[in-house]
Amino acid sequence: MVQLADQFSRGVGGAGIRVDGGNNSIAILPGARIDADGANGRAIMFIYGKEHTSPSVVTCRLSATMASPQASFGNNVLGNRVEYRGSYIHTAGNEQAPILNEIKGPLVSTFDLTGRLAGNYAAMYTSNNGLCGPDQRDAWGRCCQGTSVQITPRLMGRCARG
Repeated sequence: MVQLADQFSRGVGGAGIRVDGGNNSIAILPGARIDADGANGRAIMFIYGKEHTSPSVVTCRLSATMASPQASFGNNVLGNRVEYRGSYIHTAGNEQAPILNEIKGPLVSTFDLTGRLAGNYAAMYTSNNGLCGPDQRDAWGRCCQGTSVQITPRLMGRCARG
C-alpha cells in the first residue's frame, strides 16, 4: 500500500490505516500526516497476520486519541476460551492448537519510522499477542511523544513503559 497524501479520520474508533493479512508493505510519503481524531482513534493498526513491513524509513506524523501505531490481534468476539490467536499463539477451548501458517511469525517485522508519534492514551501500543520483530519497539520509541505501552508476553523480553 502506498499512502500518497494526508489521512484524517474523525469519530469514535476512527482509523487512518488498518493492516491485515500477511507480508503487507506500507509506504508513506515523507511529511504525510495520519491522524485519527476521536475516542479510541488509531492512526495505524496492525491487526492480523504476520511480517508486515515498510520498504524504507517512514517519515511522517502519526497521532491518535488512543495509540499509534498499534500492534495487536485483539480478542475473539465469541470469547478467548473458544479460540485465541496471536503471533505464534493458537488455542482452542483453553488447549494448545496447531499454529496456523498465517500467524507463524511476528505481526510487524519491520516498520521504521522517523517523525512524530503521539497518542492521548499511548504513543505506541503493542499487546501480548501482537509480537514485533527484533528492535521494532526501539525504532518506534525514538519517535514517541508520550507514553509507550508494552504488555510483555512470555516470548518477548523486556517491557518498555515511560
